[in-house]
Amino acid sequence: MTVPYFTSSWLYTKLQTYPYKYCFQAAVYGLGVCAEHGGSVIKPLIGGKVLSRLNFVIRQPDALELDNVMAYDNAVSALGKVCHFHRDSIDSAQVSNRTPGPQQSISA
Repeated sequence: MTVPYFTSSWLYTKLQTYPYKYCFQAAVYGLGVCAEHGGSVIKPLIGGKVLSRLNFVIRQPDALELDNVMAYDNAVSALGKVCHFHRDSIDSAQVSNRTPGPQQSISA
C-alpha cells in the first residue's frame, strides 16, 4: 500500500463518513505523519486533498469542545508539518496567516 492510496482512500473515507470523533483524530494524525515522512510520494496530494481534509476538521463548529479538541490539535499540528515539509507544494494563499479556528481556517 502506497502513501497516496492510504491518504486518498482510507483517510478520505474516514474523514467524510465515519461517525466517531476519535477517528478524526487518528486520521489527521496520519496526515501529519504522511506530511512529515511521505516525501515526494505524498507531494501531489498536499495542495488539494490534504489541506481540504485538515480544513474539514479545523472548521467544525464544535472543534474546540472537549470531545473534539484532540482532533483539532492534531489537525493544526498536521497543518504545521505540511507548511514545514511541503512549503514548496502549497500556495501561501491556501494557508491563513491567523491561527486557524472554527471561524477562520485554511482554504483548500
